[in-house]
Amino acid sequence: MTDACADIVSVFVCHFHVKKGNLIEWSFPDSFDLVKENSAVEFKSLPSGSHLVERDTIIFRKLVGDLFAISHLRNVKVQPGSETNLSEDVDERGSRMRSIGFICNSTEKFEVYRQFLTTDPGVDAIYENKHSSSYSVLEEFVTMQNASPVVVGKLIPFSEGCGFPSLIDTFGVQLLVLWRLSLLNLRILFYSSPPLDTICNQIFSISLLPNSKYNNFAHSLQNPTYQNSIILQENSHSSKSCLYVDSEKAKFYTSLLDISENRDGCFSDGSAYFACTSDKVIEETMKNCYDVFVDGDKIRTWRKDLTSVIKPTRADKHRLAELKRLQVFHSESPPGEIHYAFLKYFADLNDQIMKVLLQTNANFEAQSDFPDGSFAISERSSILSDNLGMELSSSQLSGIGLLPNCGDMEFIQELVSHHNLNVVVVKDGGCCPLFSF
Repeated sequence: MTDACADIVSVFVCHFHVKKGNLIEWSFPDSFDLVKENSAVEFKSLPSGSHLVERDTIIFRKLVGDLFAISHLRNVKVQPGSETNLSEDVDERGSRMRSIGFICNSTEKFEVYRQFLTTDPGVDAIYENKHSSSYSVLEEFVTMQNASPVVVGKLIPFSEGCGFPSLIDTFGVQLLVLWRLSLLNLRILFYSSPPLDTICNQIFSISLLPNSKYNNFAHSLQNPTYQNSIILQENSHSSKSCLYVDSEKAKFYTSLLDISENRDGCFSDGSAYFACTSDKVIEETMKNCYDVFVDGDKIRTWRKDLTSVIKPTRADKHRLAELKRLQVFHSESPPGEIHYAFLKYFADLNDQIMKVLLQTNANFEAQSDFPDGSFAISERSSILSDNLGMELSSSQLSGIGLLPNCGDMEFIQELVSHHNLNVVVVKDGGCCPLFSF
């Protein structure tokens, strides 16, 4: 969490020229040079396939630098011969495609920016006119918004478009597969043809699937310099939570250019992310840039070691039934409360899993206290003794709400391997380990 600062770094207007391609038409302020910054906003704000839709809203990252962006595009039909200045090169063929967006320090006010871009009459005029006479409405909006600084913490404001119930409708049981994959810190790339508004919003919630208060602790076992985690903090002024997106993992929309150039190294092997794209060609031609490819409710991978992991289990179907019961229970609650109930479901389950794994880890004595302060030195010794130093049984997994006989035992084996834990998973009543690392 950093000090308060002006949220909007830059506002831009891009358009598609039939001869020159995607172009940056205008930006403000001049001190932030989009071309020099190599931000490629003209490709992310005008995604591949956008000519097929009338309007769309895209969320993306300025990958070189820790900034977020939201843009809105419109495809306006143009009547032949409607332009009066015929001396200019013809850059429109029946349609005018233009995108307006903001590069920001956070996502906190994205709903405000979305409303402005989609409803303001002054902005409408910029979309409609080939030669905009003035961008003053955009400059004035930036000045007004930056007069009220934000505290940059990657806050995710709730909106109905990014709620967990929409994920159940879209992915069904595959949502639980995505949850398991998210705990393995994989590179997960979603494909969608435009419009991309829905999948961009869903990335907010998907990035919260592995949310746990033990994330920093678990990552420290693999990388002592790891600093970023997804955080769920109780707000003392509200029954709801402050939701923060992992600034390293959530990439939102990524273009073919981003991935082909591997901007900022964020698509390299070992760099976990959640992202979406409208370039289907990536699935076959750039397999080294992702681990899992999600196309609607179909999850595919080129990695042989993940072929069994991406298949739904009976445990996944059981948890989906739990989520649907939770949805029915909160059916009359406000959308934000329903979203939070689902978020808490995953956070509690993740906390239970990570705590029992870390408690069982043979190296745990050398680690610092748990973040909730509930695990004292004497308690550690007792638990390690009960677990024969580093054994984890199926009955212990059942005790934290998992179903070891329905696929969860294999999932835990993968998780133990991923986090490089000194844990042996054993069958109850048996002497042979199911898995050891």
